[in-house]
Amino acid sequence: MFTIAFRNGISNGQAPEGATVYNEEYLQDSYKKINLKAQVGETFMDFVSLTGNIADSRHPYVSLVDDADSISENPWFFRQLRQFLDLGIDNEAFFSMSCLMYFLELTGLQIPPIHYELVRKPGHEDDCLEDCIEALEDMDHFEHSMRAYLAAGTEIYDTPLTVYQCNSIEDVCIASLHFLIINQYNIRKCKNCGRYFVAYLRSDAEYCTRVSPYNKKKTCREDGPKRTFEASINADVVKKTLKQIESARRMRKHRNPDNWDIQTEFDEWHTAMVRWRKNYQSGGISAEQFLAWLEEHRSYTEDWDYEENYI
Repeated sequence: MFTIAFRNGISNGQAPEGATVYNEEYLQDSYKKINLKAQVGETFMDFVSLTGNIADSRHPYVSLVDDADSISENPWFFRQLRQFLDLGIDNEAFFSMSCLMYFLELTGLQIPPIHYELVRKPGHEDDCLEDCIEALEDMDHFEHSMRAYLAAGTEIYDTPLTVYQCNSIEDVCIASLHFLIINQYNIRKCKNCGRYFVAYLRSDAEYCTRVSPYNKKKTCREDGPKRTFEASINADVVKKTLKQIESARRMRKHRNPDNWDIQTEFDEWHTAMVRWRKNYQSGGISAEQFLAWLEEHRSYTEDWDYEENYI
């Protein structure tokens, strides 16, 4: 058994007045001597964003369990989990407790046992709370302690920890998702790297703070907007160029209805073009590669090589 604990100062999306806002999670397994700290939801988001053989990854969740191979052998739950996240990102109504409970009903799982821990702040382990206020003559010890906590408890005690007792990777995923939903954290999907993340500062954030897969010197937040802008420019250029070339080629075909070579060449070019366009739209080739192919075959080609151009 291991635990995942969360500490935050968020209530209904806002920090309580005068309170310190925490954004911490602690993954602990005393038996395996694992004690990791991260931002709330960070470890979970990295896990659900993994690709390939999860059991071979170095993710902390995998180190917690002894049957990590089962993740790759039976990934149904993780596909459903990602689908649930995608639904919630598109429509926040899915990120509600009732929808989460129904999701758990469909998957045959449940929220792991929860308890709460009040922990003293570092350096205040030996402080006597009752010294913070003077007891009145008719005040018993219990009332004195409670009034002292109300007056100065936040100076000595940290924001309470929410602790989940977990036995599996499924448990720790559900615990993280439950905490994120009940505390109204914003779950997003990065438009640059395609991985899930928690938008801590802005609910409408489109890019995460991971290192960009396209530029190791920048984060997705830095690199993403530039790449999105360039992609939109390239998309406009591709659209304009394709329209121009296809119109010119189609006109040539219509002007030569009796020329079998021109008719056949256009049909084969068009079939190849559709395949190239789909490959470009799916990310298989870049805009530059597609544009280069279009320019190469802008005009009628007498010796058209169908096999060579059918990508």
